[in-house]
Amino acid sequence: TVRNNIMTASSYGILNVGALTHGTNLYYNNGTNYFWTTAGTGDVYTNPSFVSSTDYHLNAGSGAVNTGAVASSVSSLDKDGYSRPCGGGWDIGCYERGNCGSKPKLKNWTTVAPQ
Repeated sequence: TVRNNIMTASSYGILNVGALTHGTNLYYNNGTNYFWTTAGTGDVYTNPSFVSSTDYHLNAGSGAVNTGAVASSVSSLDKDGYSRPCGGGWDIGCYERGNCGSKPKLKNWTTVAPQ
């Protein structure tokens, strides 16, 4: 299942190579948005309006803001650790626009070497 992703500046937005469920993704500036599949429900076709080419947080006017699918069964935090959703709905992408709530604080953190 592929949901709430931003696919931009690629030859293929999404390439189906088997069983695939997808929708509520944002596509922009791809060679083709779909290859061996069709559009998903709730897909968005607009510039994601990132803060910069190296900062993937969303600007206020982004078409990704409040247009994502509810994904609370997967996580209720964005990549920065802020609560989701923030505002009228879930945002597409890994960052929620607005930084709602307080960021969780780690206590007694221990680093464990990989096995």
